[in-house]
Amino acid sequence: MTEENFSTRERVDALKTYGSPSDEVCYASRRLQKIGAVPFNGREDGLSKDVYSRAIKQAKENNEMVAVYLSSGEVQGLFLVTPGHTSPDLIDSDWHEFTKNADNNRWDKPIEEQKKEEPLDRFSVYEYGKKLYEKWEVFSKEEQYAAERLERMGVEPYVGKMNGNVSDIFWNAMKQAKAENNKVGVKLRSGVINGLFVVGPEPMADDKEYAALRFEQYVENQQKFRYDKPIAMQKAEEKQLNSLDTCRE
Repeated sequence: MTEENFSTRERVDALKTYGSPSDEVCYASRRLQKIGAVPFNGREDGLSKDVYSRAIKQAKENNEMVAVYLSSGEVQGLFLVTPGHTSPDLIDSDWHEFTKNADNNRWDKPIEEQKKEEPLDRFSVYEYGKKLYEKWEVFSKEEQYAAERLERMGVEPYVGKMNGNVSDIFWNAMKQAKAENNKVGVKLRSGVINGLFVVGPEPMADDKEYAALRFEQYVENQQKFRYDKPIAMQKAEEKQLNSLDTCRE
């Protein structure tokens, strides 16, 4: 069992701010402070859905991340709302999805679980997440982690149009890789392929028929080729590659 030392002041602040002095809330509060989240400062009366909507409004109006504690029969826990969150106008449709994933998204999980999640807290920072999204079109933590890996590898993001047939997007990424003589990371989304992939510079990249064959290879092997696998798998792949690099040295 994990034991943490929280001062009386921390517990009092957690109680005043979030309505609970528990170890889990105190630890989550520390994490939220580190990433620059501010407590919800609006009215806490009414349904949790109403409080959630007010937290979204605060985040958007002040361009800040907001930590809010919700407590009702439907949902309970400490949550983070960012400026890029859904619009308050769409709260009715979003609320069902939010409550369905509440246990997974709450910050005040058992402390051992929090410690496992803590190394990825940077992805909850709105400005950082926005930067990665604008550059790589990534949103989930798996995609964001993969984007960081690609940056460390020197891979360039795809800069072409994202609308149209996914095979044409793939072809354009191949042509970009050849023109820049560098690997290119591209997010592909369709009924046949989904994920963040890397294409390298190939001499025949301008040939549409060749590009179509390469695309089919990616479709058939997408689970192997995609970079946005579960983070544990990504870390295992990184460790394996680092071991190979060490052996080569």
